Amino acid sequence: MDRGSQFPRPRHSKMAIRIKTMAYAVAVFGVKSFIYGIVAENKKPPSGNPQISTGGDHIICKYPSDPTVVLGFLSVASLAVSVLVGHFSVFYPYNGKSVPRYVFFRSMTFFVFFLVTSALSMLAAGMLFWVTITELLHLADNVHQDMNTTCPTAQSGLFGGAAFLALSASLFWLICLMLADDVRTEYFEEQEDRQAEAFTTDYDAKQQGETRDMTDAAYLSEIEPQLTPVARVRSISKQPLAALNRYHKYYYSVTGSAVGRSIFNHRIHVDMANI
Repeated sequence: MDRGSQFPRPRHSKMAIRIKTMAYAVAVFGVKSFIYGIVAENKKPPSGNPQISTGGDHIICKYPSDPTVVLGFLSVASLAVSVLVGHFSVFYPYNGKSVPRYVFFRSMTFFVFFLVTSALSMLAAGMLFWVTITELLHLADNVHQDMNTTCPTAQSGLFGGAAFLALSASLFWLICLMLADDVRTEYFEEQEDRQAEAFTTDYDAKQQGETRDMTDAAYLSEIEPQLTPVARVRSISKQPLAALNRYHKYYYSVTGSAVGRSIFNHRIHVDMANI
């Protein structure tokens, strides 16, 4: 039997999600998050313009109109999509063939990269969100009692640093996706090898059983008439049980098979009927 017929290849649907599609989505949103963060860093004003109020008891900070906060939230959203798609793509059952999650974490390389990627993603998202909220609070709370305030904005370099962390997190998700694909391939190859081994073992057992039955039948057809003549049973009819017991032991020691026992039982009934 052809082994290929035992393991048919799955039919790939045109609408099935592919690994390349997932990788493309992770990369695109990761790059978007990076671009939004870099642009936000460049658009952020270094400081506001302090103006003394009419009463002269507080300072009102005037900030130029800029898209820093909007770009910051867009960067956070893009990173979130990239991370979610990356996490989803790692464990997604491609072609309808699922893999238990514990199988992935048996690979030490995947396990380490998965932990590092998750930590890096949380760090990038937290940093982007924190610097964006900080900038938003500076713009919203622009009235200060401190007459020496300089109308600060978010610290310079935070948007840029968070943007690089976001890009790095996306790249690490791509690495995790490739490692997961290797684990998935090894798992399916292992499953196919086990099925092939079980099939081969079962087939060999059946072949050996058929050969043994044929050998026993051919052997018994030659020796059975000599082992169970009616006259032999009649000659020991005075002690039938002991004789039949010895007869059984001798017969079974020669044949040693289920076929031999079946023929022996049949002959005993025939011989006892003729005693």
